[in-house]
Amino acid sequence: MTTSSLKRKNRGLDLYEFQRPNIIVVGDKSVKKSLREIEKNFNVQFIFGELKEIKLIINSQTLCLIVDEKKIGMRVKQKMLSFLKITKNLPTYFLSRKSRGASFFTSLYGNGLHGAFKWPKESFVFYELLIQTLKPLEHISGKKESDIRLAKIVKAHLFLMNFNKKIEVFVSQTKVYLKGEVKNLYQKNELENEVFKILGVQSVDTSAIKIKYKANISDNEIKRKLKLYMSNLLGRQKKSILVKVKNQNVTIQGVVSDGGYINDIEEFACKQPGVQQVKKEVTKNPKEVVKNVRMAKKTEKKIIHLFDGVKHISINLFGDNAEISGVVKTYAVRELIKKYVLQSLPVKRVINKLFVTPPKV
Repeated sequence: MTTSSLKRKNRGLDLYEFQRPNIIVVGDKSVKKSLREIEKNFNVQFIFGELKEIKLIINSQTLCLIVDEKKIGMRVKQKMLSFLKITKNLPTYFLSRKSRGASFFTSLYGNGLHGAFKWPKESFVFYELLIQTLKPLEHISGKKESDIRLAKIVKAHLFLMNFNKKIEVFVSQTKVYLKGEVKNLYQKNELENEVFKILGVQSVDTSAIKIKYKANISDNEIKRKLKLYMSNLLGRQKKSILVKVKNQNVTIQGVVSDGGYINDIEEFACKQPGVQQVKKEVTKNPKEVVKNVRMAKKTEKKIIHLFDGVKHISINLFGDNAEISGVVKTYAVRELIKKYVLQSLPVKRVINKLFVTPPKV
């Protein structure tokens, strides 16, 4: 592939003047080959160079810069951050050759990176986005050509990420509207996050994405799974968390000792079949967790000692609320325990979920 013709302004200073719009690329032969068609079909030149030459090559006709990880070598993150300081006024794209954590890309985006693509896996998506920045906008049947093209790019990206092929994509003025079905709320959130990664997308509307699961999952079944998960995850700390499920909408309230638990619980809830929404009102407060667990355990022991026929008792505390669950023999004992909890603990409300099993005659 040919690079741009250049006129040396001053041989001593090694500065160049370019006559056509150009894109500067730090990349290998595979990148050159993939960009060949763009250079043929558009009035643009590709200039290939090394990172250390960028300052000399950038000019008034430069549209954007493309950096291939393969050409960077060691210490990729540090070199990219330094590179972005030089090119902060120009759109810069990064072609990633390896799998990297979210923190790597977050850092680059925070310092001015415009887009990152898995190469060569996402070469088609990158190719289409690059064309979008070069081709003049035209109106076709009342719709902008750029919106039509962006819709195709979004569809291709979702296909590469193994989402449901039947997801419909509509674009209006760079706002993406999605329609279709997913199995759970986690997939719905992931769908939105993936679309936001695509260059040119300003907002995403997933209101037409429905969560459907073949089996009919009850609120009690969802709650049972969540409580079992939290029991394994939190141990005794589960006593400081309350879970509510109504019409397949989950609300999680309380305190935890580690902020990581909050995200773990939310993700697990989102992955449950049938869950439509997850609302979390959980804060990190290690001291309050310890205090709640001690109060709950102490009160449980007192109830077992004071009331006859208590087969099992569990108390969860969150703020000025308490939830009691377990098994007792009579309704009278059930109500007495509720009153005792109100008087013994610093709470204003008791959610009584004690189950009554009368003795067999």
